[in-house]
Amino acid sequence: PAERTPDMVAYPPRGTPLWDDPLKTYIDRSGAHENMASLAALFAGAQSGVRNGVALASWRAALVAGSANVVVVGDSISEGTFASAFEKTWPHLLQTRLRSLSASTGAIGYVPAVTTTGAVVPAPPVTSVGGPVMGGWGLGGRTLQMSNPATHKATFTAQICDRFRVWYGKTNFLGGVLSVSIDGVDQGVNLPCNNPGANVDGFFWDSGPLTPGSHVVEIKPANAFVGILNGVEFFLGDSPTAGTRVYNAGHFGYTSSDFLTLNMDMHWQSVTALAPDLAVVFLGANDIYVGTTAPAFLSNVDAIIAKIPVDTPVLLLGGYLRGEYGDNAAKKGVWAAMQAGLSARATGRVAYLDLQPHWPELKPDGSTDGGLMADRVHPSDAGMELITRVV
Repeated sequence: PAERTPDMVAYPPRGTPLWDDPLKTYIDRSGAHENMASLAALFAGAQSGVRNGVALASWRAALVAGSANVVVVGDSISEGTFASAFEKTWPHLLQTRLRSLSASTGAIGYVPAVTTTGAVVPAPPVTSVGGPVMGGWGLGGRTLQMSNPATHKATFTAQICDRFRVWYGKTNFLGGVLSVSIDGVDQGVNLPCNNPGANVDGFFWDSGPLTPGSHVVEIKPANAFVGILNGVEFFLGDSPTAGTRVYNAGHFGYTSSDFLTLNMDMHWQSVTALAPDLAVVFLGANDIYVGTTAPAFLSNVDAIIAKIPVDTPVLLLGGYLRGEYGDNAAKKGVWAAMQAGLSARATGRVAYLDLQPHWPELKPDGSTDGGLMADRVHPSDAGMELITRVV
């Protein structure tokens, strides 16, 4: 790895061969691989720096077959803090890139009803007016509570689509009903959000085929009890059982332990309902900030892996150390132990990929970031693009 010379700011023009892994296997980025017939050949070659890449065999097969879903479990770096637009977050860029590789089509994909409260993240294409933003329900623990039929609603900006799914949860306390309108026409459906005895999640309503074109979806409560709206997923040429989609389950400010609270059980129910072909876990930036020890962090990661469906391969993504700790020997030691522990977990259904060899060593003054960072923690648009390319 010390002999590698990755470009830290932008990748060379298409057609320029790159060293893509520590074994120095040549990968031609000419675009020859960007069709389904050649994906299998690409995957049969270099592991691109992935440790225990064999764990991803079923994921690669799903991508070649044209039906492959990814869920990204992460913090603000994944939710998209300081990205210039919703479509510029690295999980969304990854969705675009994977679709180009597999020659698959699709609409914008999954749009959450809300973002994390207080987060500096790009607004998704939805205008939500409701009660409190609820924690726990929905991917990344982000959901909107609505209980006033006169004023509460979520209007999703017009999307070119031919189908959509509404994702919602159920509460054990005063759960209500959600209604669905398409282009101003009430669909006459009632999505039940009540479940006596337990809070549960991972429910969806499928619109079925629509006339392809621009459609506005609006969700609102049908009565004065609590409706739990997670988001809407849009399709175009793909379907719930075909196509490639990346679901962003990032949550601003979360540590590894936050994903293990009782309140996040519904998030994991949503992940299970998705039955993803791959789960990417990208955590640690907030753990190092709050002082989580390496053993505690790695124990949390083990527990997170255990919550992911057993037939879903897991890619642990090793990150870069926050810039403010670039000259802090103690923090650097803890971070190195965290990354070594993640790498050691690459066995069975778990693989590991380290971003750091592709990233500069960040400094507190930002002098080494090469345009990849928006601040000392979060990537710029160029950084989001580099994460996408590496993954």
